[in-house]
Amino acid sequence: MSDKILNVIIDSCTYGNLIKDKLDGEKIVEKIMRDNKFVVYNFRVIRNELRNAPKPVLTIYDKIVSSNIITESSQILKLAEEYYNEYINNGGGKGKKSIVTDFKIVACASIKNCDLIFSDDCATMKCKNALNAYRIVNLRFNYRTPTFYSYSDLKKRYSTTC
Repeated sequence: MSDKILNVIIDSCTYGNLIKDKLDGEKIVEKIMRDNKFVVYNFRVIRNELRNAPKPVLTIYDKIVSSNIITESSQILKLAEEYYNEYINNGGGKGKKSIVTDFKIVACASIKNCDLIFSDDCATMKCKNALNAYRIVNLRFNYRTPTFYSYSDLKKRYSTTC
């Protein structure tokens, strides 16, 4: 196994999937908590989204994220705005209000040089026009675009002993 530390953001929908997965969800949470090579960033935007979720979801979030809290910054907001403009220019049809939080999450991950984002949000965060916008804008501003994975991938990472 590699010594590389993976810096990760887990989207709010994936925390819900951990709760829904009665068979393996709890085991995966425990393994993430023990995995010092898998650092889950604590981004205030995601935590705020989870405040409206059932209590167990926020509890899981607090268990697995790092203690350093990342807050929205002008740099994150500017990059999210750039994503949105590129998304619209390339035919994206979602309104800013419905997609801006996803763009902030990807902006945070890009600025913080995260390796991975786990999300099952194919309607907004991982739609073709959004993925293209991240790639183009990050290339323009010299950021590395994180690799996107789904909950099923997260489950596979930890399934060898689940």
